[in-house]
Amino acid sequence: MICLDTDILAIHHIFIWDDRYEVNEKVLQRLKKEKKLCTTIHNILELCGLYAIAGLAKKINRILEIYLSSKEIKVIFPEEVLDWGDYVALVLQYIKRGIPYSDSLIALTVEQHDVEIFLTWNVKHFKGKIEPEVLTPSEYMTKYMNHRTAKNEI
Repeated sequence: MICLDTDILAIHHIFIWDDRYEVNEKVLQRLKKEKKLCTTIHNILELCGLYAIAGLAKKINRILEIYLSSKEIKVIFPEEVLDWGDYVALVLQYIKRGIPYSDSLIALTVEQHDVEIFLTWNVKHFKGKIEPEVLTPSEYMTKYMNHRTAKNEI
């Protein structure tokens, strides 16, 4: 599976003027067809927060509903918390890797699932700190998509 970070989703939905939008969309549309995409519930909740900041709070329930019912992008959840002391200790292991708290929740959830690649524009937050390969959409396009097609589309 390929997991999408919040920034990928935010550019797709909100920041459509971003210079990275075109590449972001090409990779996202290609991967949606393959139906191997996921994102974490933490990413969706961060996206909801960005909607609120952007003055789009009325759309939060709808965006949550869209992702939770999506057939293209699976929303993955962390394992059930049975002991909060153990959970805090587990999250602290990610924080000690140099990952901020909210990203630690994402990293923990990603590592609890069969995620092979984590796509983000913020590679410095995750690269070398989590098990899946961490790439930007541009890096993914160069490495995994048909190079000739990618070159012609950009």
